[in-house]
Amino acid sequence: MFKLKFNFLWIAATLIIIIFCMNKNIVSASKVEYGIATSKEEATLKNSSTGFFAVPIDEEKINTINGNYWQINTVPNKEITLKIKIINSDKKNNFLVSVNQAATNSNLVVDYNLTQKKIKSSFYKQVPLNFNNAAKVAGNKNHKVIRLDSHETAIIPIKIKIPKNNFNGSVVGGVNITKSMTPAEEVNLINNTFRFTYAVVLNQGKHHNQNTNLKTNFTNNSKFNNILNFNVTNKNMNILQDIKAVGTVTQGIRSISSVKLDKGTITPLTRFSLKFAANNPWKTGEYNLKLKIYSNKRVIKNINQTFYIKPNGKIIERKNKSIIGYFKYQRQKLLQNSL
Repeated sequence: MFKLKFNFLWIAATLIIIIFCMNKNIVSASKVEYGIATSKEEATLKNSSTGFFAVPIDEEKINTINGNYWQINTVPNKEITLKIKIINSDKKNNFLVSVNQAATNSNLVVDYNLTQKKIKSSFYKQVPLNFNNAAKVAGNKNHKVIRLDSHETAIIPIKIKIPKNNFNGSVVGGVNITKSMTPAEEVNLINNTFRFTYAVVLNQGKHHNQNTNLKTNFTNNSKFNNILNFNVTNKNMNILQDIKAVGTVTQGIRSISSVKLDKGTITPLTRFSLKFAANNPWKTGEYNLKLKIYSNKRVIKNINQTFYIKPNGKIIERKNKSIIGYFKYQRQKLLQNSL
């Protein structure tokens, strides 16, 4: 009886130790690992004007790191772990490490630091994975401040929870490491913000690389300013690369405004505006837009349409036909019906 009781206590104690070790491993997996910069890392810092260096690491060799971004094939309902290493210079510094949603802006440049508020206006519908909500930096929310002494290093774990529902395509986020200004920099009004950004591309299911279904429309110009916004929406879950946009707005034979952008990227489900700037505020009248959007040197959107700005700023679009002529036709039709 005593031997049986002793064996039971021994098993219980063993289980407690195992559970304690497991919990310790879980906690440590969310902790920041601190160290001292190696001579090789110090040499890298000497060639940097930022006062620090940040680089992604992949100890387990499970994630694909292509230069300045992670590209990872995922499955539903799984948690993945990324790690970023910060090497500090010879001064104490604070660093903000954050993980954010990414989206294309009006210059065809991907913004990897979207706030929750900006996410709503940057996508035409809810994204299947919101990095601002799905990511945890060192067990914290999607951001954490790391304080480092001189020549100190830190390896920061980043966990991203993949949703249960499968999505076919890609989602894009960014890991941002920003050095805070020192008190001396604030006093001297040094406004330079040094930041390292690494993209995170998560792929899942089928990829529709050939699907380039872009939707376009104007935003009404109610304030009659000199900027006319032409909205472009990528309704697909694929990334469009090597984007070039060339467009001109004319009135009669006179060129009013043009856009020429290249080497861009359009992220999945993104909604952004190409901005046609005129020398003066846009006036009521009929205009013509010619616009071509290329991806990998192939035309994926070819627009040639007439539009009319009404006195209240509302824009009426009509492809390849005169709006004024259309108005005359409608008036004649009403007159004939009234006889």
